[in-house]
Amino acid sequence: MPKDYIIKKYLINRLDSLGYYYWYPARTKFKSQIDVFGAFDIIAFKNDFIRYIQFTDYTNHSHRVKKVQSFLKRTNFGGRSEVWSWHSTKRYFRREVIYKDNVRKLIELK
Repeated sequence: MPKDYIIKKYLINRLDSLGYYYWYPARTKFKSQIDVFGAFDIIAFKNDFIRYIQFTDYTNHSHRVKKVQSFLKRTNFGGRSEVWSWHSTKRYFRREVIYKDNVRKLIELK
């Protein structure tokens, strides 16, 4: 299982190649990283399109989906929510778009 900073590096490289700008909270001395809205790791934007991304390794994908779904149930959040998980042996991202009404769309990124 790769560390979060390695997965973040792969994700940032992927977002750069797709032409996105991105922002993520800085690490602090006492905590590794704070989530945006308590649910997302990175905000990516391109033109008028914004993605709120939670990233993880492949084994924790379903846990992160539940975390985002819980956030969407508690709030009236209208942004595009995605969970990206890195498969370290096959070296690709699994991306899942999660909508307010719990509809999920899986996209494999090779």
